[in-house]
Parts: sequence; structure tokens; C-alpha cells
Amino acid sequence: MTQDITTEAEFAASLTELLRAADEGGVNPRGGWTCRTGDEHPDLEAVITELAPAPM
Repeated sequence: MTQDITTEAEFAASLTELLRAADEGGVNPRGGWTCRTGDEHPDLEAVITELAPAPM
């Protein structure tokens, strides 16, 4: 699952796709995730929090 991401919109779409796939596959994505990216890139932490449903 590697693709070039060059805009914030592409990043958001890819993240949404990844979170949906995790949920559909029975993986709970909630919580903190450490992302070790190697020597050439910074190490990052992602925090996934479930939101309340949007009002209709």
C-alpha cells in the first residue's frame, strides 16, 4: 500500500481509506500509533480518536 501522496487532500483520502479498511477488517485503529520511518524521515506519532456522529 504505497503510493505517492503530494497534497493534503490525497493524504486525507488515503488515511480515510486506511481507517475504513482497518474497521472493516476488525482492527481497532483507536489510540496512539508510533511510526518509525527510518533514518531519512522523522519518527512520528499518530493519535486516532473516535468522534461523535455529525448532527443531521
